[in-house]
Amino acid sequence: MSTNISLTPEIEAYAQSMVASGYYKSVSEFVREAIRLHRKHEQLYLRELHKELSLASDQIDHGQTEPHNMQAIIDEVHAERQARKK
Repeated sequence: MSTNISLTPEIEAYAQSMVASGYYKSVSEFVREAIRLHRKHEQLYLRELHKELSLASDQIDHGQTEPHNMQAIIDEVHAERQARKK
């Protein structure tokens, strides 16, 4: 399968510099590695999220809860996720 992608000039220059430095044989190899790392990051994020949900479930089961504002929690999760993307 072949897919064409467009990179911003800044990302393309960075990818080309990684190839020129010998870290990668081609921009395609660099992009494949970036995607592998992104997938790994997402898997780690999901594992951590699962751990947190499991902990929360245990706390609920043991009556260890306190009131929370659901929108504030959602906003916090979104902010954390955006910060990780930077």
